[in-house]
Amino acid sequence: MLSAAQDDRLGNLIGVEVVLPEQFTRSAPCGARHSSIHRLMLGVLRDAIDLYCRAADPSRYVSPRERREVRSWFESRDRRWLFSFERICEALDLNSDYVRRGLHSKAGRFNPAFLAPVR
Repeated sequence: MLSAAQDDRLGNLIGVEVVLPEQFTRSAPCGARHSSIHRLMLGVLRDAIDLYCRAADPSRYVSPRERREVRSWFESRDRRWLFSFERICEALDLNSDYVRRGLHSKAGRFNPAFLAPVR
């Protein structure tokens, strides 16, 4: 469970977005919204966003390997793998560049060193 201070920092990092009811219930063009694959993809994306936010928070420990992997996953444009960031965004009807820019923008304001080139 997060402390109030951690919750505030996390909220500031990822921001609060308004989701309209029709956006929440809208089906993906491929009809995947109700499938188990869709739910799995959504779980993978949520887990990756959570790890990215923890990695960007200087008060939280994330191993260097995990930090490199999560940043590489979000930055990759590879569409060959079913669970790549690009393919997941496509299946969930999300704009991958918009998600990527939002994560980078908020992480950069929270911890500019996090966005240094990955080694």
